[in-house]
Amino acid sequence: MRKRVNKRYADQDFINAAVRTDPAAFLHHSQLTLEPDKPFRKNWHIDAVLYALEQVRLGHRTASDACLVRNNQNSKSRLS
Repeated sequence: MRKRVNKRYADQDFINAAVRTDPAAFLHHSQLTLEPDKPFRKNWHIDAVLYALEQVRLGHRTASDACLVRNNQNSKSRLS
């Protein structure tokens, strides 16, 4: 006998799994949660940051190699 599944909960389980495992889905869901009136506009820079983060996660790069961490000694604005 086949178990009956509530589609609404099944869809929410799918969304929850995607948000936990896919950084792009996490960003999309976060933006929709924080600013529901504004559409999510994915662009090349989001893909570039996600790619760099994935390279760090896999151990192919360090965060500083991926330009995710910057040394702010020479920046114009500083918090003092």
